[in-house]
Amino acid sequence: MGKPYVIRVGSQSGGVGKTAVCVNLALALSMLGKKVLLIDGDYINPSVGFYLDIEDVKAGMSDLLERKKGLKDVAVKYDNTELYVVPGILSVTIKVKRSDLKQVPLRLDEAAGFDFVVIDTPTGLYDNITMRIFDDGLIVSTPTMRSMRMAFELSAIYSKAKLNKSLVLNRVTNRKGEIPVREIEDAFGARALAVLPDDPIVYESEVRQIPALKLNRNSPFSKSMLELARIYIGKSTNKG
Repeated sequence: MGKPYVIRVGSQSGGVGKTAVCVNLALALSMLGKKVLLIDGDYINPSVGFYLDIEDVKAGMSDLLERKKGLKDVAVKYDNTELYVVPGILSVTIKVKRSDLKQVPLRLDEAAGFDFVVIDTPTGLYDNITMRIFDDGLIVSTPTMRSMRMAFELSAIYSKAKLNKSLVLNRVTNRKGEIPVREIEDAFGARALAVLPDDPIVYESEVRQIPALKLNRNSPFSKSMLELARIYIGKSTNKG
């Protein structure tokens, strides 16, 4: 096994379902037979652990940021899967410099043995050194004017950093007021990797702190996430 395929999941606006997409993508990859490391790199609003109900942990991203532990020391195996999670931990005592945050993704040499690394990221930290470690920048957006405007801003940042970029449209209802998917794709310059429906299973998953894929693998959202995972498996194979 060589270098893992590293996916940066990001958005420039809140409320688009970035973390739900991130968590279910990582789980989908593991369900399809891949060994996956999911990192909660969103130091502003860490919530990966919430979606997986693994909040009661004593070590996580804060230990990485303070350089107390390595990646594998803080990774928690999720259920009976090949998904390993580095949860984020909010702490009033942690003192982190932006320069420290930039070092976290650079330590992925510790991730040898994983097929994929999926990182839930905050806005910012777009320096060229950090961006080089990613194989793909997945932009999550809803089909609304405000969200898409922010998504195009992130797309421009990725282009400047020469990072491969992909788009996922989430919570699509095809109702009045949404931008048609075809118009978005034309403006983005590429087809969306996935068009995820506004599925009630996602809201239930948030309440129960169980990923949508575990609640109902055959729901419209879950099927779309599994197809997205298959696309990424194809990308990683072609890269290799």
